[in-house]
Amino acid sequence: MRQHAERGKKLIEPLLEQLVNERPLSTEQARDLKAALLAAREELAEKPASLLADAAKASPFASSDEVESMIAGARSRVGREPTVADVWAQVLDRVDKVLENAAEERRGVYFGNV
Repeated sequence: MRQHAERGKKLIEPLLEQLVNERPLSTEQARDLKAALLAAREELAEKPASLLADAAKASPFASSDEVESMIAGARSRVGREPTVADVWAQVLDRVDKVLENAAEERRGVYFGNV
């Protein structure tokens, strides 16, 4: 997300340390994360999934085979050439559900054991 979604990156940056270090987010921070992920998803929906394949060649995040498999799965789900958002849709949907439940219950979230 930070590589392909500039607006999302800027919005998530204040929360990054807590997320990386598995610290809980307050109710307000959970709302901020939800907004950041929504903005990122909108940006990622405009970018072809092929960007992920190109990035996999230069990054140790995932192997090219893993990324190609993720892209193929997204292509199968959506029935067309996927976007970056399509590739990550299942993860983003699950996180969104956690954040939505936290907002409804007016509580924070903890991702440490996910």
